[in-house]
Formats: sequence, C-alpha cells, structure tokens
Amino acid sequence: MALSNATVTGTVTDPKGNAIANAIVLLRLTEPETENGILVPYSYEARADIQGDFSVDVWPNTAGSEDSRYHVLIRDPESGDYLVDTYVIVPGGGGDLHALIASSGKLEPIESWRSVGQAHAYVDFAEKWASEVEDTTVSNPATGNDTGKYSSLHHAAKSGQSATTSERFANEAEDTTVVDAKSGADTGLYSSLHHRNKSEQAKADAEAARDGVESWRDTADNHATTAERWASETGTTVVDAESGTDSGEYGAKEYAQGDVEEHGGSARAWAIDPSSPDASGEKSAKTLAGEASTSAGNAATSETNAAASASAASTSESNAAASEADAEEHKTTAQRYASEAEDTTVVDADTGLDTGTYSSLHHRAKAEDARTGAETAESNAQTAETNAETAETNAAASASAASTSETNAAASANLSEAWATGTEPGGVGTKSAEEWAGDAEAAAATLPDPTGKTAGQVVQTDGADGHEHANLDPSNLAPAGASQNDSLVYDQTTGQWEVQPSVAAKLLAKDVRRGKEPVRLHEFANDAHHTINPTDATGLELDLDRIWTFARDSTVNGWTLDANGDPVLTEFAIDQPAFVIDPATGKALGYRALQGFTNSLLWSRDLSNGVWTKQGTPSQDQVGLDGSVNTAWTLPDSASGSSVSYLQDITISNDSATHAALFQIRKDSDTSRFPALYLQCIGGTVTSQKVFLNTSTGEVKDVETDGTFRVDDLGDWWGVVLTVPNNSTGNTSLRYRIDPANSDDFVSGGGTATGSIVYDFGGVYLNYP
Repeated sequence: MALSNATVTGTVTDPKGNAIANAIVLLRLTEPETENGILVPYSYEARADIQGDFSVDVWPNTAGSEDSRYHVLIRDPESGDYLVDTYVIVPGGGGDLHALIASSGKLEPIESWRSVGQAHAYVDFAEKWASEVEDTTVSNPATGNDTGKYSSLHHAAKSGQSATTSERFANEAEDTTVVDAKSGADTGLYSSLHHRNKSEQAKADAEAARDGVESWRDTADNHATTAERWASETGTTVVDAESGTDSGEYGAKEYAQGDVEEHGGSARAWAIDPSSPDASGEKSAKTLAGEASTSAGNAATSETNAAASASAASTSESNAAASEADAEEHKTTAQRYASEAEDTTVVDADTGLDTGTYSSLHHRAKAEDARTGAETAESNAQTAETNAETAETNAAASASAASTSETNAAASANLSEAWATGTEPGGVGTKSAEEWAGDAEAAAATLPDPTGKTAGQVVQTDGADGHEHANLDPSNLAPAGASQNDSLVYDQTTGQWEVQPSVAAKLLAKDVRRGKEPVRLHEFANDAHHTINPTDATGLELDLDRIWTFARDSTVNGWTLDANGDPVLTEFAIDQPAFVIDPATGKALGYRALQGFTNSLLWSRDLSNGVWTKQGTPSQDQVGLDGSVNTAWTLPDSASGSSVSYLQDITISNDSATHAALFQIRKDSDTSRFPALYLQCIGGTVTSQKVFLNTSTGEVKDVETDGTFRVDDLGDWWGVVLTVPNNSTGNTSLRYRIDPANSDDFVSGGGTATGSIVYDFGGVYLNYP
C-alpha cells in the first residue's frame, strides 16, 4: 500500500524580493514515522527553478502518531548560506511553504533527531577532511561554510618525493595496510580512505539504527548519544552511553584528525604531524616533505624543485595547523557518536555536557534486536496463516456438507409431496394419499343408507377394498349440540378424539392412510370408552374388543376422574386401553396412544435404592400422584453453603442421539428456594439442559440450553420434560439430576438456599423420539 502524499510549493527570494535560482530546499522528519507498517522516508529535497519556484512531494506528518515535524532548510547555492532554518507541520493537503511556516508557529526541534543529524554531519565533515580533492578547500556539509583549508589528500599530493606513500595513506583500499613506497616495508597502518569507508559504515549503521527507532524510541536518546561519540569522540576510545562499556575503538573523527598514536594515527596526523603519527618512527607526509626539501637542497640540480617543495610543505603545515584548531573541537564528539557503547549516552567532548543521545554502535545493536523481533513476528504470522488456511479448508468442507444436506432435504420434500398428492409415487400399484382419498370417496357411494335404522343399530360394511367401517346412531349418546349423524372420530396422527359431522357421507372420505394401513374411524359419545354390548336392551352398546385390538407391553400411567370427579393418576394394565382426561380442565382426551419407549431410569420411584447417588437423606412420606400415601419422596437440602444433589447415571452410546427425561414435582407456594433439574451427557465434551423450576407458578428458567424443555400442569403436580443431544465426543453417561434448593434467586440463578421438594417418579428415555 502506497504512502500518503502532500505537495509543498513556494518561491525562494532574497530580502529584496529577487528570485534565487537553484536554491536547495530540504525537509527532514524529526521523528521516525510509519504508515500501514511502512517506514516513512527521513528526508525530501527539491531545487528551485530559474524563477526561484519549487515543488516537492512529501509525506503529510499530520497522518503520523509520533508528534513529528519537518526541519526545513533552504540554502543559497552560491554562498552556501542557509536562508531558512525552521520547523513546520505538513497537513494532508500540503500547501505553500511560507503559509505552512506561519500556521505552524514556533516549533522546537526534537533532540534525538538533532543528534542523529549531527552524527551524519560529523561523519560527512570527517570524510571531507580526509579526501576532499586536491586544491579544493574543505567546506562544512552541515552549514555549507568554506573553511578555506585543505584535506589530507591535498597535502599528500603536495608532499614531493614521498607523495606515493602519502597518497597510499590517503587512498589505499579499505582493509589494506599501507606499504612505504621508499622502503617497501608494510607499515601495518590503514589509509584515510580506509578510515573514511569505516566512517561510511558508521554512517550506514546510524541510518539503519534510525530505521529501527520506532521500535526503540523509549531508548532513542541513548542510541543517539553513542552515535555522536562514534562520529566525533577524539583522544579516547568510545564508551557506550547506555551500558557504560568501553568499546576499545576510536571514533570517526579521531581516525580522521586525532592525535592518539596507539590507534595507528589519524589521517591528519599522517598528513602533517611533525612527529611519528603512530609512535613507530614512521613519518607523516609533511615530515617526509621536509626531508625531501633537505635532500633537494643537497642536490644542486634539484635545488629549485626542493625549494618549491619546501615552500609547499610550509604552506601545508600552516594550513594544517590552522585546520587543526578548527577540527579539534569536533573530533572527540564525532568519535563518540560513531562508537559509544550500546545504552550509553554520548558526552560532548567540547562542553562536557551529556547530549542525552546515543551512538551509531548503539543503534546498530538495537536494529539487530529489532530484526530478531521481526523474524519472530514473521514466524508467528506464518503459523497464523497456516491455521487460517486450515480453518478455511474446514469451512469449505462444512459448506459442502450443508449443500449436500440441503439437496437431501429438497429430495425428501419432493418425495413427501409425491406420496401426498402424486400419482403412483412408489411405482405401479402404489397410491398417494390423495389417490387413496379419491378411492375412498368413490367407495362411500356404496355404503348402506343408515336412514330408518333404530337407535344404536350398527351398520357394518365390509368394503370391496377389505376395510372395516362402523357407524353408530348417536341419538341417545351424543354430547350436547351434536346432530343425529355426528360422531367421535379418533385421529391416529394426533391421538385425539373429535366430533365429525355426517359420518354416513364422509366416513370413507376421512379414511386417512399411513402407507397401506388405514386409520379406522368409529363413532363414540360421552362414555364411549366403556364396553358396549349390542345385546343390551338399549341397543346402544357395542363390544369394543370386537372392533378394536389394544396392545401394549407394559403398564402406563394416565389421568382419569375418581368417584368424586377429581383428577387422579391411574395405572392402566398391560393391553388395557388408556382413555385419559386433561387434569387441569377435566376434559376427556380420548384414547392415549403411545410410541414404545423403555424407561431407563432404574428404581424411578424408590430413592432408597443404591443406584441413586444422594447427598441428602430422602424420606418416602408423601401422598403420591396416584393418591396413595407414603409413595412420594421428600428430597431435602439443608446445606446453606452448597447445593445438595440426587442423581443417577445411565450408560449411553458415544453418538449424536437425543435423550429425554421426565421429572414429576409437586406444586407448592415456596418461593424462597428454586430446584434445578438437569439432563447431561458426560464423559467427553459435556452437553447439558438445565432449568430452574418455580414450584409455585410452574415458570421455568432455561439455564444451560443445549436441549429443550417443556412443563405440563398435572393438577397438583408439575411434569417437566427435558431433552438433550449427545455430540459424539466421548460422552458415554447420561446424568439425571435433581437439586431441591439450587438457588434463592429465580431471575439471576445466584446465591444458595435450603429447603425441600416432593418428588414422585421420573423417567429417562434413550434415543428420543
């Protein structure tokens, strides 16, 4: 992603308003900035045209986060003087530089960047003292001012007979020691070019360190101080400003123009030092030039040349002596900026003040730390990318499975529609529900006419299709409001009896089929579930066993009315038809047809058995659902600091089947405690359905919601049904659990409580429905 851009324009004029052509315009950031993870360039430069106009595209530092500003320098190309030296803030829209300076107000420089800039300037200045071309005076790159003095290279070129050695001391390749041209001996010393290149490296290290400043800005001042020492420290080895460690190395300025002999002598010393630059007995260019002058005086034929060489050497000596005083005040600080130890701030050698900034060596070390951190971040990013690709693959697989499910669902819907309204949906000889209904309606026209039959007479028809149907005149049995030919019809799909008009005309039309098995429709009224004997004098009774066959492998409980007309839970024997009522309203619900399920909750009405895990002491001292005394259980919880549980674990398969449970809890008015009912699949990743029950109102709070819940009003009792799905993660136990007093706050579910509830029986039904 590209960096943001803003254009800064302006016109450079002198105080009289005359345009200054070719003026140099510099804008340098005072703080390192990044945008979208990209490091913003440090410096921008433009040159004015002949009318003094300039335009430069820069990064708008109002988009940054480091409170940076631009250091603006405008220099006269002829005099080298700075016409403008100030600070501005550049907005996203750029603008005229003069207007930006006015709107920015008086801004102070950022010391950390001022020090780094000084380090760069000292390195550049040292390079010029070492290698400025012959006959060209050295100028200060920071100010543009000409010193009027010459470089070591210049003096070496002017040194007569020893010019070759001097030139080697000036220009011998980096890391190659200088060989004396006269004696052929290796001096073991390095040239000014070598030291300049080392200074360049120090400069490069400083710039690399600057690029890492963003990650280390909290210690940037120490780094800048050490950089300053590497650049300008003289007379002593560089000490890291942050750690206090002495590097044992000298700074760039010492190598350029210092006086310490033990490091091999500076470029300046090898040019003009009157004594041995490295205390080895070797002589400087100036000394050798003097000797050459003496030799020339002894040789008459070379007297003129020797005199000229001596004069040149004298001039070099004078110039060097003058430059020495000027350079002395910078050399120590420059060396410290180059090589001051990591985490040690640079001390200005001239003023003795701690600059609070760090050396190039410090910044280089910190840049290496930053690089290591970046490599670690890159490794973490690659790991995250791999995880993302895995997630994407899983998502694609899930999408494919969802698409397959959708396709299968559509196919099932089409198949269901075909069996409901299609033509021969299963092949030749098969019929849809609509086709069966049509056949039934056609056959209805052949039914015997019940008109004129005596009350209670059975009209029995064996249809051509082999189905049996019965019609009974309900004139003496029908409920109030029913007409002569109304009848009660049992709907096998809902398990309900309902009044159907005009049975004679619609009997077969309402013959609903499941597959090839019809649902029989018979007429009953009022006590139609009692046995009817056709031989009775009323002629209105019919033996149900002659028409219906009831089959059930176990007993079943259902609500009926006792002799007083009150609801009572009744146990129906094996194969006994269960005609039940709604205990809340007393309304007859008709025959209770049940799907076959096994209650897997052992000793469901006997909590004294060892299959139950009990934290309290239950007592069988309450009237049960069936009205029998001492058949229901009191489940107490007297532990005020925790919740007491009564539970049983049932073995299940590690699959995705859904299981159901029934809890029968007596109603009461106690709202100081609320029981919790659980159904949980455990052993792997737990799935749980948990509810709080208000035993006063029947209200349920859904707490753990992996399944479903339902509450039935059973007169004096609440029937709570929970379901929970397994998830094929290793769950092999189904936990049926009752906490009689789990909470004292129905809304939040918090706190603890004590108390008890009355429980009769429960059930667990695996693989439900």
